[in-house]
Amino acid sequence: MAEVTNFDDVLRREPGPGGEGPAPRHMSGQVPGERRDGGDAPASPERPADSAPAGTGPAAGDSRRPVVVVDDLHVTYKVYSSGKAAGAAEGRKLFTRTRGLREVHAVKGVSFTAYENESIGIIGSNGSGKSTLMRTIVGLTPPASGAVYASSRPNLLGVGAALIPDLSGDKNITLGGLALGYTRKEVEALREEIVTFAELEDFIDLPMKTYSSGMSARLKFAIAASKQHEILIVDEALAVGDARFRQRSEARIREIRENAGTVFLVSHSMKSILDTCSRVIWINKGVLEMDGEPDIVVKAYKESKK
Repeated sequence: MAEVTNFDDVLRREPGPGGEGPAPRHMSGQVPGERRDGGDAPASPERPADSAPAGTGPAAGDSRRPVVVVDDLHVTYKVYSSGKAAGAAEGRKLFTRTRGLREVHAVKGVSFTAYENESIGIIGSNGSGKSTLMRTIVGLTPPASGAVYASSRPNLLGVGAALIPDLSGDKNITLGGLALGYTRKEVEALREEIVTFAELEDFIDLPMKTYSSGMSARLKFAIAASKQHEILIVDEALAVGDARFRQRSEARIREIRENAGTVFLVSHSMKSILDTCSRVIWINKGVLEMDGEPDIVVKAYKESKK
């Protein structure tokens, strides 16, 4: 992922070899059109050299400030046919017969632009590539080709966000706050607010490994949401907890958005998407199926499931 502050050149130039100006590079340093293994990148439709990347350019007269540009993004990974990831299975070959590798094309030529103050819902069935797309935007998953540009580093909040189970919730607040860039003094000033938001006043001194999944998720969300993020990605974090906590979480997401932040919300809850988001992107089998008004996209998605 390339971190940039001015998207004018990104939105105008032709990505990849053959366009005007230097080819954009993402976090891996690759030129789009090259594969990490040296092979050819997945083919994508050609565009005129003077046009903006498909789906990424602002409409004529659009004065909104872009904060994330995803340009013709492809993500692939290899798994063994048994379903085990290639890297994880390497150490277990002694007494098992290794089967052939299979390449999964998880994200296929996705392009879009996210603007300041948007709350964007990401929907799709299980295995559609939603989380892979978000991990690539954050920089955790390298793309096979294409590029991601961001005005600042996106922050990923997921139910699986890493804190230390053996430590108390209170100590994890310190750990999480320092990881977000707070000073110890700032963490202390925010501690009571975080505990109250997470509704863990009676349990904050207990080890996190004793928490239920809902309690852990509330604490993780409260820590991450204590900071005003320019770009925040929330992956299924609102799927746990009771209705009251979901309402408060959704209100906090709206607050982040209104304070010049951009939020991506990955969820299977269409109610959360409709209540929180100003725009929805539907990913279907790795392809951007639809991008637009929440009511319209969600209705089309529901129709497709019948």
